Amino acid sequence: MQENGSSPRQLVQILAKTPAFSEKGAERFLEWLWKKSKEEREALLKEWTDFTAVGACEQCFYFSKDNLCRFCQNPERDKSTVCLTVSPFTIDIIEQNADFNGTYFALGEEASGHHNLKKIKIIQTRIEKLKDLITKNSVKELILATDFTSPGEATAQLIKEILAPSFPDLRISRLGRGFHSGDMISYGDPLTIKKALEGRE
Repeated sequence: MQENGSSPRQLVQILAKTPAFSEKGAERFLEWLWKKSKEEREALLKEWTDFTAVGACEQCFYFSKDNLCRFCQNPERDKSTVCLTVSPFTIDIIEQNADFNGTYFALGEEASGHHNLKKIKIIQTRIEKLKDLITKNSVKELILATDFTSPGEATAQLIKEILAPSFPDLRISRLGRGFHSGDMISYGDPLTIKKALEGRE
């Protein structure tokens, strides 16, 4: 007789393929979710379903369901100042914790010593888009908000080397005081992020 079981083993295997979960971690997450009420699980499912409809802004690559995100669409944002991050999630952190009225640009990948062709292609494509954005919006300052890790520093240096010859009048700054070598922006407290943006150099 065939049993009509509903073990989430397949879901465990899918989650275990993501960067966030090991197989045991996926099991713990699903057990935690399983113990939640039906309403809480449905609320999470709704948020997940909504997220699957989210794409990327065609100009800055922040999360957006439209061609342009809420920052690029907003006429009150200062288009002459752009804050560059690697991840669009870092944009959320800066927006929530710093008094910044410019726009953003998400590079998508970090430069590193490993020659991953897929990552290199993403970076090259995004930098070309960044050049177009700088020209289109007459950008005066580009703030590099990459992590203070080795890949983050390498990414910042790469961008400087590529953009400086083409845009000699562009000010390329880096987040200032508060962060130290090895620090990740996503772990910074609100005051540190605010001071680092104000003290950029």
